Amino acid sequence: MEIQLSPDSIVVKIIAVILFIIGVYVLIYSIYDVFRSYKSMFWVPVEAVMIKNVISYSENVSYNDGRKEVSHIYRPEISYKYEVRGFSYTGNRIYWMDALMGNSHLTAPMHVLDFIGETDPGERFAVYFDPDNHGRSVVFRGISNYGICSTCIGLLAAALCLYAAITILTKV
Repeated sequence: MEIQLSPDSIVVKIIAVILFIIGVYVLIYSIYDVFRSYKSMFWVPVEAVMIKNVISYSENVSYNDGRKEVSHIYRPEISYKYEVRGFSYTGNRIYWMDALMGNSHLTAPMHVLDFIGETDPGERFAVYFDPDNHGRSVVFRGISNYGICSTCIGLLAAALCLYAAITILTKV
């Protein structure tokens, strides 16, 4: 039994609308993250205490034309406490857009690995908090290379979803 979908099928229209919504969501989220990363450049410094700092190591093994290729992956995990106006907060962000640093196929930049390797639990260091929301904080202000990469991927995904949705909807 073969299912044939015509461009004016309700299923095709629903898929197009879903793709359109996904594309708009990814686009808005990417823009928000870039904006928040930019704003972090103006956040206020405060002293923090390192609670946990771990660099997880793993290997990604792949085979290319029968040859074994090994990628060494270093992922930072960090937790710190800081105080603003008598209230205590816990943070775990290195950069605002550090989601890709936890990705199993990417290694964190050297300055992040160096910072974590050189900062022991209990040690004091500067973090930067959002004056509009004291619970938001980062160790490094601005946008990282990972942030730029994730934004580009997000914008590409949004463009593809929007293109697919518009292509489907205009063929009706």
